[in-house]
Amino acid sequence: RRDAAAFRVREISNGIERMTLRSSRNGTVIHITNRRGEKKRVGDNVWRRDKVLEVADLTSMKARGVVDESEVGQIAVGQRVEFSLDAYTDLNFGGKIRQISTTVQRKTRNSPLRIFRIEIDLDETDKARMRPEMRFKGTIEVGRQDDVLLVPVSAINRSVDGDLVYRRSFSGIQMRRVKLGMQAANIVAVVDGLSEGDEVLTQQ
Repeated sequence: RRDAAAFRVREISNGIERMTLRSSRNGTVIHITNRRGEKKRVGDNVWRRDKVLEVADLTSMKARGVVDESEVGQIAVGQRVEFSLDAYTDLNFGGKIRQISTTVQRKTRNSPLRIFRIEIDLDETDKARMRPEMRFKGTIEVGRQDDVLLVPVSAINRSVDGDLVYRRSFSGIQMRRVKLGMQAANIVAVVDGLSEGDEVLTQQ
């Protein structure tokens, strides 16, 4: 019985050894997600060529993002990107656009939104906080203007006669026609029609 038990132990040990895969480099083990964002769990079937794990070298990382089809005409390789990780919203990181995909794609299988994918070279890698597959949100600097007057986009009223704002004055509310410049996500530059210190009304 002792010899049979020892033989069984050796057989199991050899089986474990044959089923053990050793990485060719040091790194962090990452569980790979499929197209539905799911990871393999103990007991799941694994098919040939299925990716289950990766060993990632965190010394140098890059970011992959998406841009709406309607905005891709404004971006170019080399533009600055500022972003924050969903897990660390109080910290800002930076980089530059390295590559822009040449074909439009659906954002997800169930989403009709059309997007372009971009790759971003990071200014630096924060190995203490950054991990593969972390989500982030950011902005791309498509242009720069100095010494401009900015107002919220919600203060602009579009009409057939042009762009209008409602300005608060001592005599009440006045309508002013304005000339606009570059626009970001929530703000827009006013080239003419307002002065610094003017108080404008926003739309709710």
